[in-house]
Amino acid sequence: LASMNQYATYCLATGLLVSPALTDPNEASAFLMDLFRATNASPRWSSGKLDVIPWGDQQVVGNGATYFPNVTPLYDLTNDDFLLGGNDQPITSTRLPPNERLNIIKVEFLDRTNNYDPAVVDDKDQASIQQYGERPSDLRPTHFMCLAPTARLSAHLQLVRETIPNTYAFTLPAKFILIDVEDLV
Repeated sequence: LASMNQYATYCLATGLLVSPALTDPNEASAFLMDLFRATNASPRWSSGKLDVIPWGDQQVVGNGATYFPNVTPLYDLTNDDFLLGGNDQPITSTRLPPNERLNIIKVEFLDRTNNYDPAVVDDKDQASIQQYGERPSDLRPTHFMCLAPTARLSAHLQLVRETIPNTYAFTLPAKFILIDVEDLV
C-alpha cells in the first residue's frame, strides 16, 4: 500500500467516516469500489502500490483535521505535446446528454441512532428533475456508514460527480510515461 495519509485526512476532515463490519461474503474489489465511491475518492496502482486519491479539490477543515488538496499539475501540456488520435484530433471528448444523467442518488446506511436498522437518504438535482424527469440511481448500499449526515454528504458528493458531463481522451508521447491515472495535467 502507498501512504493513505491524504485519503485518511480527507475522510476525517469531511466527516466521511466509516465503520465497516464485513459480515457477508463479498468480493474485496467490489467492497473497495463501493467504499471509494461513497468517500469521494479513486484507487489507482502507482509504482506497484495501491494508492487512493481523494477527489476533493478544496481545503476542508473539520474533526481536528485539515485537508489540503494537491492541485499542482504534474505537467503543463500544450498542443504540441498531444499525439493525433484516430480522427486527427489531439483530444476527443464524450458527452453524456443531460437527459441520461442520474439526478437522484439513493444511499442506504445502517442508522446508529435506530439500532443499526437500514435507512435511506437521497440527494436530488431539482433543476434536472424539473427539466428531464426523475432519473434515480439504484439503491447504493453503504452499510459501512452509520450516521445520516455522513450518508447525506456521500449522496451529495456522488450526485455532484454525476453532473460531470464530459470524458476526455488523449494520447501523449513516451516522455510523459510517468503520468498515472488521477494525476493532474
